[in-house]
Amino acid sequence: MTSINQTGLRLIRWSLLLTLLYGSALLAEERPSTKKNTEKSQHKIFWQHLPEDLKSYIKVALNFNPQIKKSHFQWQAIKSKYGNAIGLSDPIININYMISPIETKTGPQRAQLSLSQKFPWFGVRKSKGALIIAEAEKAHQILNADIYNLVKHIKIAYYNYAYAGKQLSIAQDNHKLLKHLEPIINKKLQVGGKQSDLLKLQIAIDQLGQKIETIKSKRKKIMAHLNTLVGIKTNITIDSPKLVQRQLSIKDINKEFDEWKLLVFSNNPELKIKKQNIKIAEKNIDLAHMKRRPKFIVGLKYILTDSDGSNLSNAGEDPYGISVGLSIPLWSKKYKSTINSSYLLKASQEHAFQSQLLKLNDQWETIKNNLLDLNSKISLYGNKITPKAKQIIDLDIVLYSTGKISIQHLIDSIRSYLKYENLLWLNVKNWEEEIAKLEALIGGKNYETIN
Repeated sequence: MTSINQTGLRLIRWSLLLTLLYGSALLAEERPSTKKNTEKSQHKIFWQHLPEDLKSYIKVALNFNPQIKKSHFQWQAIKSKYGNAIGLSDPIININYMISPIETKTGPQRAQLSLSQKFPWFGVRKSKGALIIAEAEKAHQILNADIYNLVKHIKIAYYNYAYAGKQLSIAQDNHKLLKHLEPIINKKLQVGGKQSDLLKLQIAIDQLGQKIETIKSKRKKIMAHLNTLVGIKTNITIDSPKLVQRQLSIKDINKEFDEWKLLVFSNNPELKIKKQNIKIAEKNIDLAHMKRRPKFIVGLKYILTDSDGSNLSNAGEDPYGISVGLSIPLWSKKYKSTINSSYLLKASQEHAFQSQLLKLNDQWETIKNNLLDLNSKISLYGNKITPKAKQIIDLDIVLYSTGKISIQHLIDSIRSYLKYENLLWLNVKNWEEEIAKLEALIGGKNYETIN
């Protein structure tokens, strides 16, 4: 009974020592900041100038588009690595049972139990955690860039669909206008008019009718592409999206350009990613230097000893001790290689950042010049050419009725008006596309300044 009690006491004593050592390892662990991460995967899109149906498309796309989901989960996956990065390695327990006990003055030693734990050098786990935080921030910026890129493509597809609708409306109006000319020609035929005039008109009507069918087919293709961007199988149909003719004065557009340029070079998502790559490279340099630091090894050894009946005061007691070790980073060449590689990677990322700046400047200048050109064309076709072409049709209908011009001349006038009105709305559509591209370049906040 006494032997059993002694064995139980030994086990309890051993368990307590193991618990104390493991508890000290946990207490030594560097804790992550208790500051809550209030940043959520929400991306502000400013809606006040967007049509309601376009807002709906963007909202649905942000929830269902697979590319956005992929980037979101990738961001979450990298964030979840933080605990692993700052954690300690698993402790090691060794049990050494003596088949032939080692005889000592205090009694035969039956078994040796040991526990050891490695601790990295001061600041290593903190540096690893900082690297994961930097990588998670990059993943978040990639998610943002994907969102802005998706919104850009949705807007471009939407405005292409709206333009096709405008083309359809213009073609249908002109189709009706041509049909209204038939009674006029029939009256002229009754008083000796040319039969060829009626045939020419019918050819023009048929050609325009075919164009209407082509536009309808084109709209279906654009709508299918738009639904693909949204990322759902159910097709959503927009009845009649509208293009709004917007035009800025030279003074206003130059003022806007100054503001937009600042936003482009301060908020561009791709530029932020390149800048974050430099930060990650710097964190890797810190870690590369840290690898040269030694590691601490703290251990505890406990020896189970039987009593041999000796009269010594400590006979049969179980000795235990604490050990402290240090790894020696002896092979400096491999550490220098890692450090040199880290500095070279940082230099590479710095050049990538400069390359992105040049590319961004080129994109900005292209969009700026396109907007200036489109603003001028919208003014030209909207305020001058299209209204005059409409007046010409009204005058030519009267002139044809009195026999002063041919039916071909009148048909050409109608075709010219159709061409100019289409050009007007093509430029309006292109303006919206350039604005969508500019929004993607700016990213982040301040969407309302360019919508």
